[in-house]
Amino acid sequence: MTIENQNGNSIGITSNITDGDRSTTFDVEKLVTGNPNTQSRLSYTFPSTRDITAYQLESDKTKNDVTHRLQIVFYNSSNVIIKNITAPSNSGYKIYLDSPISGVKKVVLTTSSSTGNTLVYDLDVFNDPMPEPIYLNGLLDGKPLTISSQNGTIFGTTLSVTDGNINTFHSIEKQDKDSNKNNTKKTHLSYKFTEPVTISFFQLKADKTPPFNTASLLLDFLDSDGNILSSIRQPAFNGLKTPLDSPIENVSSVVLRSGTYEGDTIVREFNVFGDGTDPGTDPGTDPGTDPEPGHSGKNALLVIKMISGLEKEYDLTVSQIQDFIDWYDGRADGHGKETYMFNKDYNKGPFTARKDYVAFSKIQSFEVMEYSK
Repeated sequence: MTIENQNGNSIGITSNITDGDRSTTFDVEKLVTGNPNTQSRLSYTFPSTRDITAYQLESDKTKNDVTHRLQIVFYNSSNVIIKNITAPSNSGYKIYLDSPISGVKKVVLTTSSSTGNTLVYDLDVFNDPMPEPIYLNGLLDGKPLTISSQNGTIFGTTLSVTDGNINTFHSIEKQDKDSNKNNTKKTHLSYKFTEPVTISFFQLKADKTPPFNTASLLLDFLDSDGNILSSIRQPAFNGLKTPLDSPIENVSSVVLRSGTYEGDTIVREFNVFGDGTDPGTDPGTDPGTDPEPGHSGKNALLVIKMISGLEKEYDLTVSQIQDFIDWYDGRADGHGKETYMFNKDYNKGPFTARKDYVAFSKIQSFEVMEYSK
């Protein structure tokens, strides 16, 4: 990528954040008034325009800040900004955009900070189609969400956004500038857990809020005293499981609420997902050993699609598939180990054993295809 100063002039080249090697990095320097030669931008220009559907960014927090201050900016062939992602996820996961960005000629990674540098490990953009979302398997499956106003007036509950069906929905009403009228507006959906949980991902499928080109919502994570631990403005609403930049601990309640006075927002599905930091590596089941040697002989191909876009395939018996599904369902409910071990009994070469560990928090979806021997 081309290293640029804050005026956009080229001052060097680096491949440290596009080589797939996390040990190589680039320090995006802070903006300095009167010193245009700071290395505050990285850019790449495509030979021809591209459509961008996703990005992947991993970085540290900006020094002297509580978060990172990076931005990903997309330009067309006339060097005009098409889109500016002002708060991109820096989790290192592949993040699909709510809608593709067409006609991209140049991509720029830059900073808005004048207080600290930001260490970047990896950056990439993609043009592959967004995968079909899979709903449920989260902490809110089938849970009734409380419908309320901004001041806490409760109007009832709804199951329409936690049932795994995008054809059922709930409309979050817009806020009103008249505080008296606002008290009657159904602007909030919330759920209170029976005990505090750690949340690593969320999933939201919503329509765009008229007249905007996004879903104008806010997603809040609250502690037991009602204090906001973290808040996401305009969360991704494409229906895919979206990673938080870092897990949020001790969450007692989640709140999805209106972020506008302009229009109502239709929400079709909403869920959150548990802790992805369990260091355990033994799931308690070895799918490389058939627990039922006398099984009928039916096999199945398990195809796991990772959030990174990588696909893993395993040829297993039906009972081994069920072991995996039981682990996955349990982990989605916050129980069991973070990783599942597949014992590979093929292509061992000189090794006595080959084991493949798959982390729950890295799984986007999976498919099972049965066949007979």
